[in-house]
Amino acid sequence: MSQIEDLQSRITRALDRIGQGIDGLNPGPAPEDYEALRGRAEAAEQELAQTREAFAAAREQAEADLDAAVSAARSDAAAEMERALAEARAASDAEVDAGDTPEVTELKEALDEEQMANAQLQERLRVLKARMAESEAATGSEPAGATSLAALDAELQKLRAANEELMAANAALREANAQGVGEPELINRGMEAELEALRAARSADAAETGAVLDALTPLLAEAADDGRQG
Repeated sequence: MSQIEDLQSRITRALDRIGQGIDGLNPGPAPEDYEALRGRAEAAEQELAQTREAFAAAREQAEADLDAAVSAARSDAAAEMERALAEARAASDAEVDAGDTPEVTELKEALDEEQMANAQLQERLRVLKARMAESEAATGSEPAGATSLAALDAELQKLRAANEELMAANAALREANAQGVGEPELINRGMEAELEALRAARSADAAETGAVLDALTPLLAEAADDGRQG
């Protein structure tokens, strides 16, 4: 962020120099230092253009780094959750062969619903990201979204906590199976933890969607204003 703040300061200074050069122009006959002022203004404009390019590159890199970090965190959490779920399901299949209880059936239905909701939310997020990229390219405006990104981080923490609970429940289930003790309650706990993990994942996707919407809203408004003015 310090690099971006430095670039913003350079842009401000360049604009100030341009303004000072314009304010110093005499509306009457051209002063002797007109060429010098003109040269200063042109140099300031050139520096401003270079600074804007550097700022855009820095912002693009920062966004890429953020996306990579979030994607890596989500991928790691998803991989760990899938591994734990596979172990829990294998243990459940080995332990319970007399058919599902009504409670287990209800949990399975809830899991299916959460998985479908997650898929729909992820598709919506993909569409919003595409629209944001198009709007930002058209307007050249910097998107806001620091608050929503902080919310995303909080939701990712919830996702990790849910995964830890799932791992603990599955560990208890494996221990019971190793001792030859069948405990349906442990199986239910494993499925409930799985459901909570899916809900936490959906909350993380919703927070990310909110971040994209926060960034997309001003860009769309700016594009609409430009359209009316044109």
